[in-house]
Parts: sequence; C-alpha cells; structure tokens
Amino acid sequence: MAVTPKPISDTDFAAMMESLALPPSLLESGVALAVSGGGDSMALSFLLETWCRVHGIPLTGLTVDHGLRPEAAREAEFVHQNFEKRGLTHCILKWEGIKPKSSLQEEARAARYHLMQNYCATHGIVALFTAHHGEDQIETVIFRLCKGSGLDGLVGMRPVQELGGGVNIIRPLLSVTHQDLIATCEENESSWIEDPSNQNDHYARVRMRAILGTLSEEGLTPARMAHVSRKLERAAKTLNQLTDDYYKNIVEGDKMSGLNVSRMALLALPDEIGLRLLTRMIGEVSTKKDYPARSEDIERLYARLKNNQNFKGATLGGCLFKLKKDILMVEKEER
Repeated sequence: MAVTPKPISDTDFAAMMESLALPPSLLESGVALAVSGGGDSMALSFLLETWCRVHGIPLTGLTVDHGLRPEAAREAEFVHQNFEKRGLTHCILKWEGIKPKSSLQEEARAARYHLMQNYCATHGIVALFTAHHGEDQIETVIFRLCKGSGLDGLVGMRPVQELGGGVNIIRPLLSVTHQDLIATCEENESSWIEDPSNQNDHYARVRMRAILGTLSEEGLTPARMAHVSRKLERAAKTLNQLTDDYYKNIVEGDKMSGLNVSRMALLALPDEIGLRLLTRMIGEVSTKKDYPARSEDIERLYARLKNNQNFKGATLGGCLFKLKKDILMVEKEER
C-alpha cells in the first residue's frame, strides 16, 4: 500500500541531525552542501538552512557544472540565483578539460567530488552534506549485492564518511524517501530541476529504481533499510576491531620494508578475520592505492595459503608474497 508523501519538518530534520552525533569540530568552520538543483538537494538546502541558522553555522552551496549537457550552465545558474535570493553563499565549480568517452557517469561523479573536496579543503570546511536518501541507499545495496560485495559493501552508504583531505561526507537523509523530499520542496514553494538521465535506462541505477515500488510493498522501505544498515555496520565494526587487535599482535615489519606474519597464526584465525587481516596487509604495502586488489582475488590467495602446503609465492595488488619457514612475507612488487 502506497504511503502518502510527507514534508520533512525542521523538527524532524533536527532529530535526524542529532542522531548523527556529529562532533562540534566538524561544524565549527562552517558546512558545505552539494546541491545540483534537483528536488532532493533543494529540499535539503531548506532544511539545512534553518538548522544552520539556529546553530549559527555558515552554509555554502556547491554546484558542479560538468559541461556535459547544453543546459548544465543554466541549471547551475538557477541554483546560484536561488541561493543568492535567500542570502546564502553559493559557488559554481566547473569540470574543465577533455571529457572521457567511456564510464562517463563514474568519471563525472569522481570529478564532482574532487572539485567539491578541493573547495572545502581550500576554505577550511570539513563537512560536506549530500542529499542521498533512502531509495539511493536501497539502490546502492542492490547494486553491490549484484556485484558480489561482502559485508562492508552491503552496509551501504555511511551517514558519515571520510572523503579525503580532511573532508567528510554527511548524509542525514538516508531514512527518508525521494517523494518526502519533493513534498518538502513544495512546502517551501520551491521549484527544482529534473535530470533527464534519471529516465535513461541505459544506467543501472535507473533500471534498479524501477523495482523499488515492488520492494517497498514487500517491506523494504528506506526506514527498514536504514535499520538493516545500522545492524550490518555494527557487525562490520566488530570484525574490524578484532582484525585490528590481531594485526597488532601477529603482524611484524612496516609498509616500506614489508610485512611478515606466521602462516600458522594467520590460518588459525576465523576465515573472515584472516581475510580482513590479509586485505589490510596488502593495503598497507601496495603502491596501487587507486586500483586495490579485488576481494575475489584475495579470497583465492587465502585459499591457496590454506590448502597448498607447497605454496611457492604469488603477486597481487602490487604486492609480492613469499613463504619462508612458515613466515608469509608481503613486500612491494618490483617494477
């Protein structure tokens, strides 16, 4: 049964913000908002504007003009004028240079975050808000499930996540629906921009979006997904803490000269902890930070270590693996 969309009140949003338990250090230098002009980000702009005013926190809107459509510059200007009328700071960031011919959405997303991260870092802002909502979260989890993600991937998007360069992404809307955000725009008598790519089933997310209604009828609502994500994140944090403890106790060496661990000690661990520890060793030593080893390949390597008493060595993720007298050595792969 369909649920009638409901505008998000300032009180509702204040409760969402309180549940994030953000440390004051994330907010004291002001916050930024990624705002495309779509209904989701425009709704968040109104909610965040009120919340920031109450707490005396400066707010800056950031809109990226990718230059991929003729309308892009006009849409960015629409957002700029909207913020200007409301007395809010706003900046248009442009993606310059030659655009890629393949993986365009992925590259555009990377460019968007890179531009916003640079702006925030330059202006001393460490909190970048985005309007990812509950249906975005469900789409993310389904997409990762289709790709075979493990527990960490199936947690979905975190409400607070490090972006890099001291900047953090803040997602306060992961438990609400897109239609609630549209209703919030209407409540504020605001127009918004419809992105034509949201109707293009060439993109996987658009195809997945078509099944959300059925999933919602079966009980997979944004609120339910948020609840599941919290439980999965608790489990992931526990596993990571256990991995940290074992790493400190049984791994020796450093990332420059290489890391060592007893194969017997490694394989005595529960498989999930052993895999996480091996993954962490690769991440520490590898120089291929932009192209990390795939989880399936790490699992195959772990299986070889476990089942092959005559393991002779391997290379993976920019690392060289050697076994000498039961000591597994992980070193940088020679180029």
